Amino acid sequence: MDKSLTIIGGGIMGLSAAYAALRAGWRVQVLDRAQVPTQASWAGAGLLTAAHPRRASHPLDRLCGQSNELYERWSHDLLMETGIDNEYRRCGGYHVARSRGDLAALAGSLLEWHDNGVEARWAEPDELTQTFGAGFDPLGRVLRAVYVPDERQVRNPRHLRALRQAIDLRGGQLAQLSEGAHLIRRGNRLAVIAPGQKPIEPDHLCLCAGAWTQRMLEPCGIHLPVAPVRGQMLLYRLERLLAERILYDGNRYIVPRQDGHVLVGATVEEVGFDCSTTVEEIQRLQQFAVELHGSLSPDRMVRSWAGLRPASFDGLPYLGRLSGIENCVVATALFRHGLQLAPVFAELVVSLFNGKPLTDSLELFSPQRALNEFSNLAVELQPKRDPGANR
Repeated sequence: MDKSLTIIGGGIMGLSAAYAALRAGWRVQVLDRAQVPTQASWAGAGLLTAAHPRRASHPLDRLCGQSNELYERWSHDLLMETGIDNEYRRCGGYHVARSRGDLAALAGSLLEWHDNGVEARWAEPDELTQTFGAGFDPLGRVLRAVYVPDERQVRNPRHLRALRQAIDLRGGQLAQLSEGAHLIRRGNRLAVIAPGQKPIEPDHLCLCAGAWTQRMLEPCGIHLPVAPVRGQMLLYRLERLLAERILYDGNRYIVPRQDGHVLVGATVEEVGFDCSTTVEEIQRLQQFAVELHGSLSPDRMVRSWAGLRPASFDGLPYLGRLSGIENCVVATALFRHGLQLAPVFAELVVSLFNGKPLTDSLELFSPQRALNEFSNLAVELQPKRDPGANR
């Protein structure tokens, strides 16, 4: 078998697949529209949520736990290979409740963590004040919190830089696709067409194009729905490290970095491919930040940005082969788990190309579920023929 792999998408998923394939002895070429991709992979906070690799009840959570273990090994190996410290660390995190409804939800989450093998315990506001300093919760709204020791983080821009350098050192190729690049179907195989560039007919193709996956596949007549979901982020700069822990409030969070920078995020907005920031959402995030910690005043903010997360129609990622296409594996639509799942998905991609099928429990991620779902929907939506017509 020719062990040559072409990957479309130079974000965290594509770079991780390239790194895993190179480590397994494959020749690898990574293609992306941007010379240095700066979408969801770069824009995220690098959160690696706690999950048990074996005891979690849902396959997606088990994969998150397995990926956390891989991050520890990959981070060490990338540091040895490139000298770049991606600041991976098991830092722990507090999940706060600021209303009675939040408290009830947090109690449910605590039971779920315990049922799924994740260590977690209640924490009183005094403990958070000791951890985050006197500026914590200046309005006194935090009722209680849950501490989860296994919450982790990685500094994603540095991790991406380390992956790119490791790929280069291992002989992988990183190339830019021209605007308008897409896939076409030639029999039971897919080829890459880009204006002004020579067509590429890969022996093995991994599609990791994120929110642009559907656009790449449309010329093939394949409808694999992936929607862009915007997330806006803020970056603050403090004089010293705020704390070692992550601070969560529902889907929003405050992530301290070792050098005094603090990330605050994130919004969830379905606005198409609009990657701009908005005054309204930035102000909401600023208000959230200063309510949880008084040191995060607007004058400490140094920049804001937005990225587009790729989401599937049912919230689960796509991983697997496209029916009737022999040279392509899809790994995309990881939504808010992209940074976390990339290492384990990368190793699964390599296993698929090495002829090892996914286990039964991972078949729910097959892209074929979407193709079947929307094929059935198209039939249902067709106009019903009037039995009395043309009599």
